[in-house]
Amino acid sequence: MSDLEVTVLVDDQHREQLSEVVEALQAAGMRVAQCMQQIGVVAGTIESTQMDRLCQVEGVAAVEPSQSYQLEPPDSEVQ
Repeated sequence: MSDLEVTVLVDDQHREQLSEVVEALQAAGMRVAQCMQQIGVVAGTIESTQMDRLCQVEGVAAVEPSQSYQLEPPDSEVQ
């Protein structure tokens, strides 16, 4: 089992209660790294086998694995 970086979108009705949603996410196993109150987004990690638990938290609109991109160095042939 490995940790997965995730981004959680909080629905509009629960943005004012973001701290309660974050507590529920933590209780579901998420290790919160960042809360972006203004846009209703919470970022963190969770064990990959427990990601489905986050979708069941009240106030959660969406849960997505974080994506990262690696660009080639500027001097490489592929740009």
